[in-house]
Amino acid sequence: MHSNQLQDIPIVSFYNVEYLQRLNFSYNNLTSFELWTFLVQISVDYSYNQISKITNNGNYNMSRKTTAGTRINLTNNELIYLNDGIYEMYDTCSEVHYWLEFTNQSQVAPLFTLGLYTIDFGSSLIDCSCDSFYIRELIPLVSGGARIVSDYPFANATCSDGRTKFVEFNNTNCLTSTTNFSALTPRFCKINESENGTIPTYLPGQNYTQQTVI
Repeated sequence: MHSNQLQDIPIVSFYNVEYLQRLNFSYNNLTSFELWTFLVQISVDYSYNQISKITNNGNYNMSRKTTAGTRINLTNNELIYLNDGIYEMYDTCSEVHYWLEFTNQSQVAPLFTLGLYTIDFGSSLIDCSCDSFYIRELIPLVSGGARIVSDYPFANATCSDGRTKFVEFNNTNCLTSTTNFSALTPRFCKINESENGTIPTYLPGQNYTQQTVI
C-alpha cells in the first residue's frame, strides 16, 4: 500500500494482523501511526509520511501481546510526539505499575515497552519532555538496569534538538508524567487511580471487541 496517497489506514482491512509478515505504508500522507503494528510478524514500513503522533483508532487492546520484535520504520516523518499515553490507550498500564512500583516485576512481562526497542525513527525526531517520563524510566529497567544496547534501532532515536538521544534525555526535573491522560482516546486503564477522567466501558459488538487481537 505504499505510494497511494493514503491519509489514514482502513483498520477493518487488517483484522488478525498477527498472521501478516510485512506491511508497507511508505510514501503516503499518513499523519499518525498505530502500535497494533507490533503484532505483525516481521516489519512495518511507515517511512516518508507526515506522521507526528500515535493513535489507536482501531481500539486495539495490547495487554495480551505475547511477542516482541517487529521492526517498524518511521524515518523521514515529522517531529513525533511519543508520550506515556500509549500505555493507557493500549491497556498496558500494568507494565508501568509493576516495573516502576513493585519489586516482583516478573509478574508482568514488559513486551509492549520492549516493542519500542525495534522502532527505527531514523531521521524523524522525537519531542522529548516530561510527557514521556514513564517511557524514559522504563527503558533501563526492562534492559536489566543497563542502557539500551546499540543493536536496537530505538537506541538512536533523537530528540528535537537534533543531538540528544531519547535514551539519554535527562528527565530528573520531571516528578511524574505530564501527559494529559484524561484527553486520551481510547483509554482502557489508568496508571494512577488519582488521574482525572473516566475509563469508558467497551461492550460486545463495539469496535473494541471486533478489533482486539490476541
